[in-house]
Amino acid sequence: GMDYQISQSLGNIYLSPRPNLDLLNAFYRESSARKFWLTEFWSQTREARDKKIIIPQLEWAHGFIAQYCAGNKLNMAEFLPNYWGYYLMAGEVFPEANYNLIDTFFDPAFAKDCGLEVADSAENDSLDAVFLFESLDRSPDPSTLLKTVKQALKPGGLCFLTCLLSSGFEVQVLGKESEIFVPPERMNLLSYE
Repeated sequence: GMDYQISQSLGNIYLSPRPNLDLLNAFYRESSARKFWLTEFWSQTREARDKKIIIPQLEWAHGFIAQYCAGNKLNMAEFLPNYWGYYLMAGEVFPEANYNLIDTFFDPAFAKDCGLEVADSAENDSLDAVFLFESLDRSPDPSTLLKTVKQALKPGGLCFLTCLLSSGFEVQVLGKESEIFVPPERMNLLSYE
């Protein structure tokens, strides 16, 4: 019953109706698809993901953080992660930083051996850097998420985000045939505009 709509003003593609947060959490924490992804698929593709996606994105962020944030004991957080891959690799790129996961979209019991630091929220003006790795794509309310992140960041703090775009080449060429339309993982495909 979930369909994609296109905003006429900016060309954003979004899921409507949107599942409520309880249903979304149930999907991420209890569905067989997500359990399979976390326990089978991710472990089989982890080395390639670390090398080609995770480390390059964390190093991209590190370059800016080194320029704009002073000190080594930085407070960082990743909002709405659907797995703990970035958390595990962050220790290599930011060995002195405190890296937390906030509002996780997975059952922390799956990662119990990793020493995860999971939180439901962040205090205002407490974070030096925030990571939103495709978090806007799966957020039920991107505007509220961005406001929450802004409040959590210290003055001059940095927010790094990645997302798939409705104005990207694949969507423009393939349209509805593109394989990135996977509800609820892709609730929002924002345009470049």
